[in-house]
Amino acid sequence: MKRMVLLAFIALGAVGLQSCDKDDDKNVQVPDTLRQAFTSRYPNVAYAEWERKGDFYEAEFSENGYENSAWFLPDGTWLMTERDLRYEDLPQNVRQAFESGEYAGWRRDDIDVIEQKDMETKYIIEVEMQNQEYDLIYFEDGTLVSAQADSGNSDEGRMPMAPQQASDIKEEIEKRYPGARILDIEYENRGRVEVEIRDGSIQKEVVFTSDNAGSYAWVQTSCDVRWKDIPKAVADTIENNRKGAEIDDVDFIETPSGNYYLVELEMHSADIYLKIDEQGTVLNA
Repeated sequence: MKRMVLLAFIALGAVGLQSCDKDDDKNVQVPDTLRQAFTSRYPNVAYAEWERKGDFYEAEFSENGYENSAWFLPDGTWLMTERDLRYEDLPQNVRQAFESGEYAGWRRDDIDVIEQKDMETKYIIEVEMQNQEYDLIYFEDGTLVSAQADSGNSDEGRMPMAPQQASDIKEEIEKRYPGARILDIEYENRGRVEVEIRDGSIQKEVVFTSDNAGSYAWVQTSCDVRWKDIPKAVADTIENNRKGAEIDDVDFIETPSGNYYLVELEMHSADIYLKIDEQGTVLNA
């Protein structure tokens, strides 16, 4: 369960994770209020191994034969639980979505469920095919949130998002995309925040940067574009510049300095990228 899943909810307050305490239960002083909160939430668990990570406490324990990792604030506020799951125990909608999807023929590996305060429960199916590994992330209703390549970095773990940070992110998204549904939030190094949203019927990735004061600056928003939705001027430019290459993917990128289309072409197993503005001008020629 400690494998890296790319939807990691890395807390801004723990950006300096390399220097955070990571002690076992012998050395961690767990507040009584936190122990009481843990016992109240998991009354049948007799033993948990505690670690302190930044502003958070993580409890690792077994329950009903499953490995669990639960995160709390020092005052006992529960933030997140990640646990292993059998395929048979996934919600029916998730199983049906997987079995009817493009990865149905891949070999299933680990399966996790993530419950997080004020966020929708997510189910993660790790699949493998030859040397490729992907994490398929679903909501309980069977919606496939994302399919992301697994980095294979088992040294990094998932951490929760502090309530105020989650609230700030939601406020920023609501201001820019009123009514959008937040699917996923991922914190990267150097204060980069990636938010997956569904804006109407369109799934978008919104990127912010943050500073130590908790302020957010919008960097860009990207979304996949179907060929029929590409403006004629842009489509003509793509055709005139593809030179026999296959069109792999087209994204529309919005930025503070202007918008453009990013076209991924493939020729002889090599990737070629074209950056084209909305008027059809190639920007990276």
